[in-house]
Amino acid sequence: MSRFLFINQYYWPDEAATSQLLADLGEDLSAAGHAVTVLCGRARYACAARLHAGRQSFGGVLIERVGGTDFGRHTLPGRLADAWSFTLAARRALRRLPRPSAVIALTSPPLVGLLARNACRAWKTPLVLWAQDIYPDLAERLGAIKSRLLLSALRTRAAALEADCARIIVPGEDMRASLERRGTPPERLRVIPNWADLSRIEGGPLDDNPIRRERGWTRDRVLMYAGNLGAAHDLAAMQNLVAQLALRVPSLHLVIVGNSPRHRLFERNARRDGVARVTRLPFQDRARLGDLLGAADAHLIAQKPEADGLLVPSKFYGAVAAGRPTIFVGSEAAEVGSLTRRHRLGAIVRPGATAEGLEKAAATLTLLARRPEEARRLREWAHEHADRKQRTTQFRKVLEEAAA
Repeated sequence: MSRFLFINQYYWPDEAATSQLLADLGEDLSAAGHAVTVLCGRARYACAARLHAGRQSFGGVLIERVGGTDFGRHTLPGRLADAWSFTLAARRALRRLPRPSAVIALTSPPLVGLLARNACRAWKTPLVLWAQDIYPDLAERLGAIKSRLLLSALRTRAAALEADCARIIVPGEDMRASLERRGTPPERLRVIPNWADLSRIEGGPLDDNPIRRERGWTRDRVLMYAGNLGAAHDLAAMQNLVAQLALRVPSLHLVIVGNSPRHRLFERNARRDGVARVTRLPFQDRARLGDLLGAADAHLIAQKPEADGLLVPSKFYGAVAAGRPTIFVGSEAAEVGSLTRRHRLGAIVRPGATAEGLEKAAATLTLLARRPEEARRLREWAHEHADRKQRTTQFRKVLEEAAA
């Protein structure tokens, strides 16, 4: 039995993507006989209830939740304060935790692995980096950091971190290529795509979906955006696409799931642009996630080309697991774009949609009504390529290898 310590700012019951993925992985590692501890903070990404510092267990995982601020993600100063206070509190907590077999650092906040690296040196324990984003490259490309001096310092720190990692796990082949171009030794890299819990997301026919019936969406063509809406997601391109789709598909109903300022802006602008039916919902409990994702005719996903090779939107896997096609606003070079094209999982629409792109999007939005068997084909792809047990088993083998 190995003892694995994970470090990430967010964890259950928070609904952030990394929280959910880490909870799945921790539970499955525990079920396989390993001792799992998660060191996390009390700041919330997408959780309504306030979280308190302390120790608790859930799903066979020991949770060490440290103190710190909880300003939320609505303002940059608030995000920075939450990240900094978590880092300080986590550093203190590491001094009292028992020596693990391996430490796995995620990327919330960015470069939190530097904290883990120092602990691993003291413990003489291997370090694994689970990189959902590649920093500081992403911040630079999105214009969040413009100081050349600061970028140079962050690159130096990122390189030092990667040099000390026994393994670096990324969710996409394009991210692996980005790190190799940056000089990361290929033998340290592992690609384990994100996943969906197919036992909780069952899909099913549109006309039998309980949320569609409850909300009176049975005659609508529901285009859903569910999940984080950050700077890497092309909000302007999505707004343009939705406004033009509404002219081609009169029954279009845009459903936005999320409560950040950018989610609310998306809602306001869609109404301003003349979209007749717009609904915004808060993040949903995982118990109803399958019904929610299955309520859509298609799922909207967007990624700025500047972010290609630096992240993979995890919402993609949940949409396909529900048997629903995706409309991806982005490039074919992105991981989601490549998968969508190769496996016919939906439509790819470049930002600034052309008439051809709009036709593809409109056809995708009405696909299940015309060809309900497509839901079964998409679900089968998810079983083969995005199943939770399959992916967490891959993870377990990599972590056992690193610990050995």
